[in-house]
Amino acid sequence: MPPGDRQASSNQSLLDNRTNVVGDRVLQTERPDWTRLSDHQFAMRVDVSSGALSWGLVYYYAWERDATPNITGRFTDAGGDHLIFTPRHERIHHFGVTSDYAWVVTGVPFVGNLPMVFRAEALYTKDAHFVDYTKQAAIRAGGDGNGISEHDTLRAALAFEFAFPSKVTVIFQPSFYYTADWHEGLGVGFGGAVGDEWNFAPVVFVSRPVQSTRDRLMLSATLTPYFSGPNRDYQGGKVRLVASYEFSPYISGSFIYTGYSDGDDDDLFGQYRQYDNIGIELQYEF
Repeated sequence: MPPGDRQASSNQSLLDNRTNVVGDRVLQTERPDWTRLSDHQFAMRVDVSSGALSWGLVYYYAWERDATPNITGRFTDAGGDHLIFTPRHERIHHFGVTSDYAWVVTGVPFVGNLPMVFRAEALYTKDAHFVDYTKQAAIRAGGDGNGISEHDTLRAALAFEFAFPSKVTVIFQPSFYYTADWHEGLGVGFGGAVGDEWNFAPVVFVSRPVQSTRDRLMLSATLTPYFSGPNRDYQGGKVRLVASYEFSPYISGSFIYTGYSDGDDDDLFGQYRQYDNIGIELQYEF
């Protein structure tokens, strides 16, 4: 749990991320050195096209973007026994696959010809690093280790895009996230599920220009329910409504409504039920 505002504002070490709410010590993050060739990232991608079908394979040996807080020691002060954390950017292997296929369905009732695009993407990550709070508790009780677990993760998505008459675009994109060997007390790691073994988000997007404005006014809606298991089930839903207008080839504006519903107070979307919001954007491109 985060500290209270009064406690946080008077604790400079806490503000600088040199300690945490229970008094542990956080050392300087160990970062890669660009002068060492072994510290660089390496990637390879192969794409193949055959008519309307294209697919590709990806390999990426990279640094994790978020530093992993490894436990590297302990100390005792007036407040009791504490841990020493050294954040490190760890290396991980990514294996990806991507594919898309475009075709036209003829003779659709009330529509006629219906252009469609099918896309598929998946990213398998080997040994992503997770904070393991079960291991941390054991170390606080006197055990050994660094408080980190390594787990393979998968993120994947399918997308079905339809081009209806009157320039109506509909996209249905189910997205899936999975953490192998997941257990209670596991934190967040790259590519894995959030707070559960698996997450599933079937995204629906619809957009349509208003022809009476010569397509300058564009209306769109994005609906995202969020499911997970084996513990949380339904974590609420998110809706995003956008009306954008192109004033000129260089200037456009948008009116955006974002709303959340259902789910519990600690669910991914449920925690924002009281934070529906409206945004106004003005964009200038040059």
